[in-house]
Amino acid sequence: MHNQSKPTREKEKKRRISIFSPEHPFSDFMVKLGWTVIFNCLWLICCLPIITVGAATASLYAVMLELTAEKPYRLFSLFFYSFKKNFIHATTYWLILVLAGFICTVDLAYFYQMGNAVGYICMSVAGVITLLYLCLLITIFPVIAKFQTSWKGVLQTSIYIIRRHLKAILVCVIITAVVLFLIYNIVLFYYMIIFGYGLVAFILSYIFNKIFDQYTNSSNDNDTIL
Repeated sequence: MHNQSKPTREKEKKRRISIFSPEHPFSDFMVKLGWTVIFNCLWLICCLPIITVGAATASLYAVMLELTAEKPYRLFSLFFYSFKKNFIHATTYWLILVLAGFICTVDLAYFYQMGNAVGYICMSVAGVITLLYLCLLITIFPVIAKFQTSWKGVLQTSIYIIRRHLKAILVCVIITAVVLFLIYNIVLFYYMIIFGYGLVAFILSYIFNKIFDQYTNSSNDNDTIL
């Protein structure tokens, strides 16, 4: 009886102290959360010219996809390497998406102000188009960060992923909206500097890694889908 209770006590002791071990899931999660705060601040700095938001976001996802995939990483080197490598693609798509978002917003406002049946029908159609736009906005920067492909290939790959994983992408849109709403409206504004979009990218990277893993070879993370 005494011999049986000794291993049990040792296991209980390990359970009590394991949370402080670097290998414990909680400790690992807190380390990742700390990296998220650091790279959110770096993302904000790189976004300051506004025109570089796309490149900064692709770089943020490059880091978060590695961080959430439990891979060996040199995060700072990866961030700036991705920023330089993807600058043209990411910046081009960012400017196009900003223009498309402006058009969607104007259309929704215009149809709403019409105040009649035709206006509400058109607003419904515009709403669906806007939702698809948001799906593309959420998907395109992780694709740029993950895959080495052409300008056209980025768009084709993003559309393919949205078609094949529409439910998951819609979940990503909802998560993004909820997190940003909480940060900007309910929580104090300075929390944006601490977490901000870095927290969104951190959460969504778990989802995108599961999607990307279905199409990439573990020996070559830069395979293309199409």
